[in-house]
Amino acid sequence: MSKNEVEKRWDKEAKDLLLGRTIVGVRYMPKNVVDAYFWNSRPIMMILDDGTEIVPVIDPECNDGGSLATSKKATPIIPTM
Repeated sequence: MSKNEVEKRWDKEAKDLLLGRTIVGVRYMPKNVVDAYFWNSRPIMMILDDGTEIVPVIDPECNDGGSLATSKKATPIIPTM
């Protein structure tokens, strides 16, 4: 599969998952869940209207929770705890 085909595939996956959804909840990941993953950082979680949870991670292997960068000058980053 070419790089372009891979990008198109993941573009479609992301659109299918996210377009038209509503964020209905936002909270930091509970400590017991972070501990179960053996992570050091508690990332923010976004809960969508269909129950999907979106969690930033530091790499594709999910080695730890990650921060979220934003385009808002007043809140340029949502940090991990």
